[in-house]
Amino acid sequence: MSFQHFAPQQGRPEEEKREFLEKLSDNVIHDIPKEDLLMVAGDMNCHIGSMSDGFEDVMGCFSFGVRNQEGENMLRLCQEHNLRVMNSYYY
Repeated sequence: MSFQHFAPQQGRPEEEKREFLEKLSDNVIHDIPKEDLLMVAGDMNCHIGSMSDGFEDVMGCFSFGVRNQEGENMLRLCQEHNLRVMNSYYY
């Protein structure tokens, strides 16, 4: 199964960003059997920041900067689906 879509950039309407995350969740993640490997790759146009506060289960300690709302939303999506932000685990 393949799903290709570009995450909305900062400055785009919140409705467009919410719709993107819903499509990713409902049309892609939910359709993958739990025993299969799921990898979501790409530029999600968000900043998860360096502080893992509340998201220790989905992000490592190797990130930087300040979390923005898009990053918060992406981390919540990861929590909901038991996913990890892999590039935050390796330096």
